Amino acid sequence: MKFNYYKFSLIAVLFALIVGVLYSAPQFLIKRNIEKSGHEFVANQFIRLDDGGDAYFQFARHVYEGNFPPGDLSSKEKLPNIYPWLPPAILAVLIKIFGGNVNMAYLAANFVFPAILFLFFCIIGLIIFHKNRLWSLFFGLVGVLTAASLSADSMFFSLDNFGNIFAKNFYPLVK
Repeated sequence: MKFNYYKFSLIAVLFALIVGVLYSAPQFLIKRNIEKSGHEFVANQFIRLDDGGDAYFQFARHVYEGNFPPGDLSSKEKLPNIYPWLPPAILAVLIKIFGGNVNMAYLAANFVFPAILFLFFCIIGLIIFHKNRLWSLFFGLVGVLTAASLSADSMFFSLDNFGNIFAKNFYPLVK
């Protein structure tokens, strides 16, 4: 049977949209219910002083306000930052698209990035499995919906490791 790139692309994009919904729907429903109850939704709650550095929110807002590359936020002088500049720049684009609304930019990032990662895993799956569409889609789903891609190097050491990494960490069923 001849490999049909067009049909596979449509199926992969449909699966990517489903993956994006699986990642962003819980936060969107939480946002809707909080706003319906009359409270304000805050996408990322900062508990410690260094939480913002881990999530890139303040750096993305800094880039959105025109300060690129983002520097040290607590200094009056423009000091360099040790964090990479690409994640805040991408998130700043989403903040710009949503008119400065950081919460909606965060929800959009939770939709877009897992979908893009799924498509990357599908392309890698096509290469690994010699254009076998079903296995490449499965590889994409495993790569995005499980923690297998983060710890793939130790997944095949034993059957117990395989069960703990692959079977027990399937995202929609566990979380």
